[in-house]
Amino acid sequence: DASLVVRQAGEGDLSGYVTTGVADGVSGWRDRGVDAGAFSSVLVHAAGERSLLNPRISCQDLMAHSLDQAKVPGSATFIVASLEEQSGSLSVACLGDSGARVIRRGQVVLATPPQQHKFDMPYQLACEAFVTAEYNTPADAQCTSFQTQEGDWVILASDGLYDNMYDKEVLEILGSLQGGSQSSWAAASGAALALASAAQTNSANAKKATPYAEALEAAREARKMPSKLKFEMPKWMKGSAAPVGGKLDDITVVVAKVVLLRDPATADSLSLAGAAASVTAERAKGIAEEAIQVNANRAAREQRIKDKIKAQQEMFDAKVEELGGIDEKEFDDTKAA
Repeated sequence: DASLVVRQAGEGDLSGYVTTGVADGVSGWRDRGVDAGAFSSVLVHAAGERSLLNPRISCQDLMAHSLDQAKVPGSATFIVASLEEQSGSLSVACLGDSGARVIRRGQVVLATPPQQHKFDMPYQLACEAFVTAEYNTPADAQCTSFQTQEGDWVILASDGLYDNMYDKEVLEILGSLQGGSQSSWAAASGAALALASAAQTNSANAKKATPYAEALEAAREARKMPSKLKFEMPKWMKGSAAPVGGKLDDITVVVAKVVLLRDPATADSLSLAGAAASVTAERAKGIAEEAIQVNANRAAREQRIKDKIKAQQEMFDAKVEELGGIDEKEFDDTKAA
C-alpha cells in the first residue's frame, strides 16, 4: 500500500486544496518476481507531484495522470480525494475496493461502495506495457462530490480496513476518541493509528465476525446458483472450512478532520500534518524512483538480448549469402533425416 497527503495553501481569492489518496498494490504480482508495492508507490508519488502543480485538477484526471506516469509492472486499486478549503467541498474518485467514509456526529454520511469484477477481484489499474489481460482505466472510477461540515471525519483506507471492520466498529473507535484538548492533527493521526491497529487485530482473529468472512460466505452460497452464475472459487479457498475471522492483509488508513481555518489552533495542526506528509511523500518518492530504475535496468537487459539475437541473425544471414544461399530441398531433406 501507499498513501499521499498534499496541501496547497490558497493565495488571494484562490482556495487552498488538500489532496489525499491510497493505492493498494495487488499481491499476486509477487509470484512474477515483482514488488507488489512499487506500482502503488509510483501512482501516489505522481499524484502528489501533479497536485502541487495543479491543485484544482479533478480527482479522476489526477488518477489518469498518475497511471500515465506509472511505467512499471504491477497493478493497484486507487482512491483519490480532494477537499477545497473555502467551500468545504470534497471530491472523490475511487477505483477498486479501497474506499472513503465521511463520519458526522456519530453517523456515516458518505460511504463509497467497492468495485469488483467478482469476489476478491477488485477493479485495478495497470500499465498496459506490462499486462496482456484487459485492466480497468480511470474512466471506470466512481466519482463523488460531497459537502463537508466542521467536525466531520474523512477516512480513506485500503480494503485491509473495510474487510476487517464493520462501519459500526469504526464509529465506536472514533466516538471513543472524541473530546480532550489534543489538536485536530493529533486527533486525526491518533484515529488513523487506532483504526489500523484494530483492523490488524481483527485480521488475525480466527473467531471474529468480519465483513470479509460475511462476503466469503455469500460467495460460497453463490456457488449453489445455476452454472452460468456460479462463483469461481480461488484455488486457495477450495476445500477450506466455513469462513470465520478476518483477512490478513496490508492496511493503510488516512484520516482527516474538517476544521475551521480561522481557528488559531489550525495553523499548528497544519504545520504538524505537513511535516508528517513530507515524510510519507519522501518514502513514496524513494520507492517510486527505485522501481523506475529497476524497470529501466530490466528494459536495458532485454534490449541487449534483443540486439545480440539480431546481430547473430544478421551474421548468419550474411554467411548464408556469402555461401550462395541455402538449397531449400537439401535443407528440407536434412531436416527429415
